[in-house]
Amino acid sequence: MALKGVAHLYPFDVVSNERVADGIYRVVIHAQGIASELEPGQFLNLAVPGDPSQILRIPLSFSRADRDDDTVEIEYAVVGDGTRRLSTLMPGTTSTAVAPCGHPWRTYERQGRAVLVAGASASLPSSPARAPSVRRAPASMRSWGPRRRAGSGARTSFAPSVPARSW
Repeated sequence: MALKGVAHLYPFDVVSNERVADGIYRVVIHAQGIASELEPGQFLNLAVPGDPSQILRIPLSFSRADRDDDTVEIEYAVVGDGTRRLSTLMPGTTSTAVAPCGHPWRTYERQGRAVLVAGASASLPSSPARAPSVRRAPASMRSWGPRRRAGSGARTSFAPSVPARSW
């Protein structure tokens, strides 16, 4: 087993790779021991087969790590040649990943409520930070977005899009 916080090279197999929206895909990879090494806030560097001139790995955040099955789920947008090739990988394809990369987010075991704020590209990588012990806020407290000044279209503040209620 790898030491915590030290990146290692993991061979992996593609378990599934499916389109979930226009230009958005979800790949699930299986690599022995990788899921137990990843912590919220870290990422993987994947080697994508198919073009020997592409020597750089693709850094991708993970949205789920299943320690029981040794699988890691990664949701990504097709934005260039590397992610385009990644979107074509079929189940059973093999490659390698370097992980864990980056510093994990600090999480604290506390009593009481916690608020996890993320949006846009941070929404999916923040998924692993949601521990089972963290109670979800009601929908009125989870719906955040830019507030616009009437008639101008200009963003004036970042505030709840619905009135907040007490928890």
